[in-house]
Amino acid sequence: MPTLSGTFSGFVDIQQAVTVGDRDGHVMMVGRVRGTQLSADPQWNEAVIVYTAVLDLVAGSGDQRGYFVNTHADGDRDWGTFHGTVTTVGAELHCDGTWEITAGSGRYDGITGKGAFSMRITSRDTVETSWDGAYTLGVAAAG
Repeated sequence: MPTLSGTFSGFVDIQQAVTVGDRDGHVMMVGRVRGTQLSADPQWNEAVIVYTAVLDLVAGSGDQRGYFVNTHADGDRDWGTFHGTVTTVGAELHCDGTWEITAGSGRYDGITGKGAFSMRITSRDTVETSWDGAYTLGVAAAG
C-alpha cells in the first residue's frame, strides 16, 4: 500500500451558517472548498480537490463531516468521505480528523485509501490543510 502526504490551500466558494436556536452558540454550517493538492506523489500532485462539509458547532467547537472529490491531471477522479473534530484557536477554526477514499473513475477505478488530516480556516474564505495516509489502486490501474 503506497503512502502519501500533501497539503493544499483552499478557497471557500460557498458558505452558509444557520443558528439552531436550541442553546446559545449552536450553529450549523455548510461550505464548499476548492484547492490544488501539492504532494511528492505524482498521482496527487496538482490534483484539484473540491470538498463539501457540514459543521455542527456549539461555541466554536464540534463536528465536521463531508465528501471530497480529487480530479487528477488526466481528468480521472477519486472520491470519499471525511470526519473531524473542530476547535476554535484564537480567531481560527481547526479541524483534525480522518479521510477515506471510497471509489474512483478511470485509472482510479477500484481505489481504496485512508488517512488523517489537519485543517485550519485562516480567514472567512481560506483553508489550509495537510494530510497523509495510504492507498491501493484498483485492478485496472495495477494490471
